Amino acid sequence: MKKTVTFLAATSISLFAILSCNKKNDPGTGSNAVIPQQPEMKFYGFGGSLGGSQPITIDTANVMISSYLQSIQGNTDTDVQSFSISADSLRQYLNDTSRGKIANLKIVFAHTMNYINSGGRGKYAGYRSGALTLIVVGYDANGNYIYNAQNEVYDHMVPCPTSCPNGPAGNGLLQ
Repeated sequence: MKKTVTFLAATSISLFAILSCNKKNDPGTGSNAVIPQQPEMKFYGFGGSLGGSQPITIDTANVMISSYLQSIQGNTDTDVQSFSISADSLRQYLNDTSRGKIANLKIVFAHTMNYINSGGRGKYAGYRSGALTLIVVGYDANGNYIYNAQNEVYDHMVPCPTSCPNGPAGNGLLQ
């Protein structure tokens, strides 16, 4: 359970990093790294805006990411470290209000079709890159799903390792 929560946090940070770009020095990954203080996150329900969905500092993100990367130490060639998604397609989806206004995004773990088609349907895949993906779907303030104009949701997540970005975005920590 603890590993899943850390993985979800790291994945959410990765998605947030796609939508915004900042540079800051690495706070360090050692056990002596200071954990920055953040305001308490409060969740006000799932219908409207999630009150806890807020930016966090890059230092805090790096502490969270470092914890996850340390937990998969030795498996960094096979275990998912991050996912990337096209910001343009996501931006277009979020800006299209013809089917309703998206208040929140739901990010759901799923197996990739390649994994399912190779005999993995319903089988535990751990955190194996290439077996896991994230499905992104918006919903309105009343909790109703909002699909794109073609009645679709978003996947096409590119896992790292396998297809890591070039440049600083290919590093484990935010820089």
